[in-house]
Amino acid sequence: MTDSNTRCTSCQFGGDGGRADTHDLLNQANQWLQYARGLIELLAEFVHESDAVDCPRMALALEAIGSLTRLAAQRTAEAHAQMTWERAAVPRT
Repeated sequence: MTDSNTRCTSCQFGGDGGRADTHDLLNQANQWLQYARGLIELLAEFVHESDAVDCPRMALALEAIGSLTRLAAQRTAEAHAQMTWERAAVPRT
């Protein structure tokens, strides 16, 4: 397991091996959010069907959702920063 300060290097690069562009980063953010949504729906289904909730497992699942959401927020922030830098690099007339 990696610590929270380790960056996911496979998520930082585009499909061609170069740095991920804004489009790639936003797609990755969307993908992480879809994973989180799927996990939320699965948890909701389990809770509805269960007589008792296993609190340690529920806490672990909620932490996973938090991690997926954090990854999505990081990708969105990186995409925003890239767009800002790209705009700043364009000469104004």
